[in-house]
Amino acid sequence: ETEPSTAPPPPAPKTEKAAPSPAASSSPLVTTSDAMANEKAVWGLLKAKNYSAFEAILATDYLEIEPNGVMTKAESLKTLPDFDLSKATPSDWKVVKFDNDASLITYVVKLPNAKPDTERHTTIWANRNGKWMAVFHQGTPVKPPAPTPKPSASTK
Repeated sequence: ETEPSTAPPPPAPKTEKAAPSPAASSSPLVTTSDAMANEKAVWGLLKAKNYSAFEAILATDYLEIEPNGVMTKAESLKTLPDFDLSKATPSDWKVVKFDNDASLITYVVKLPNAKPDTERHTTIWANRNGKWMAVFHQGTPVKPPAPTPKPSASTK
C-alpha cells in the first residue's frame, strides 16, 4: 500500500499552432489616424485578395474615381477581382493632415504588365464615430511623355 501522490500532474504536451496566412485571416484591419499606415495596410489586403477586410474600412458613402467613371463602394468592390494587384508597388508617399479627423494621402503605384504601368493614387481618410475609414479614392494613370518634336530645318 502506497500513499496517494500529492504532486501536481505533469504538464500537457505542447502543441504548435500554425500561424494563419494573411490571406486566410478574417480579422478586421485596425485603422488609425496614420493615413500612411492605413494605406500600406490596404495594399496588403488587396495583394492578399482579402476583400472582406478591405470592404470593412470603406465608409458607406465611399466614392472612387477612376478613368472609367465614378463608383460607389459596392461598384468599386465589384471590380476588384478583375485586377491582379499582387505585384503592385506603391511609393512616393505624401500626407496632408486636414485636422485631427481627416487626412489625404497621395502616392505613385507601379503596376507591372499594365498599360500604362504607373498610376497616381489619392485617398482621403476620415474619423467616423471613432473609426478611421477611407471615404474617397482616385486612381489616375500616368501617360508616358509625348515624344519631343524634332526641330524642323528652317529655310532662308
